[in-house]
Amino acid sequence: QLSLEDLPRPRKRLTELMIKTLKMEDGGQEVSKQWGFRFLRSPVKVLPGADGKRVAGIRLAVNKLEGSGEGAQAIPTGHTEDLECGMVICSIGYKSLPIDPALLKVLPGADGKRVAGIRLYCSGWLKRGPTGVIATTMMTVLIQFVKSDMSVHLLMYLCVFVFPGVREVSFSEWEKINSEEAEGRSFGKPREKLLDVEEMLAVAWS
Repeated sequence: QLSLEDLPRPRKRLTELMIKTLKMEDGGQEVSKQWGFRFLRSPVKVLPGADGKRVAGIRLAVNKLEGSGEGAQAIPTGHTEDLECGMVICSIGYKSLPIDPALLKVLPGADGKRVAGIRLYCSGWLKRGPTGVIATTMMTVLIQFVKSDMSVHLLMYLCVFVFPGVREVSFSEWEKINSEEAEGRSFGKPREKLLDVEEMLAVAWS
């Protein structure tokens, strides 16, 4: 049996967060909470309450796995199930956009640094696909490949490419977005996330 200290860092951080949440108190009173995971489910529809203004539940499609290993895919079975709930939280999604015909959505190879003869380095979801958590994405050996190529003079410069018609967001402009979202604290929340990209850029470039 593994102790918390024996767990890999990503799993340890997630477990610590769950334990901390379970021990949280409400107004000085201990609150009983339960965690549950329902695998092979996809959200289909948010179910409204009688007044049509509040969430009463969520409808989930029941899936099954076909294939094995990294090629396994979740396939709908045609069955659904309804889960009662009073809140629905949308997770951050992922959609890759092509920037060049030579670049694929996920770069092939163990290190993901060569595409069509181009010396290219990548990390995060571009390298592994949209899997894992933030801590998982942080665990990368990318810097080892960069250092190795620099040591044998295969890489002389690290360049940041700016594509025509694309305006980058500077760190100071990102700080404007961060400050705007932090105003959510006035509503008792850690932040009020800006969901619309155009609105986000308007704040950054104001």
